[in-house]
Amino acid sequence: QSLNSVEDATILAKTIATVPSSYPLFRQPVELEEYIVELGNTTNKYIVVLDKNKNVIADTIITNENGPYSGDTNGEVGKTMFDGEPRSFTETNIMYPNGVGMTVVQMKDDSGAIVGAVGISSSSVGQN
Repeated sequence: QSLNSVEDATILAKTIATVPSSYPLFRQPVELEEYIVELGNTTNKYIVVLDKNKNVIADTIITNENGPYSGDTNGEVGKTMFDGEPRSFTETNIMYPNGVGMTVVQMKDDSGAIVGAVGISSSSVGQN
């Protein structure tokens, strides 16, 4: 896994889970989705945000929202949410049939509670 991908995902997860402190982005689905789509377009990265039940709450591919996440074939997301260790895997989906390398990290709120996970592509994927 790329150190930059881990750092990027960690910063993004912290931002989503704690900013603004009174009402964090992960609790604002419309704003979170707009932020993730814009960030994905700006950085050319594929980004997915999951709640603690592994449901997609924001995704650079808008049609992937609001359902269970199934892009990790070996349970990497669940393992990462459980033990906090960043993991890498290849996700295959309709936009990336040949697969896209992903790095996933835990997302914790200000109290340290696990509220989900953030996955980010380890390389540029182009415009969505």
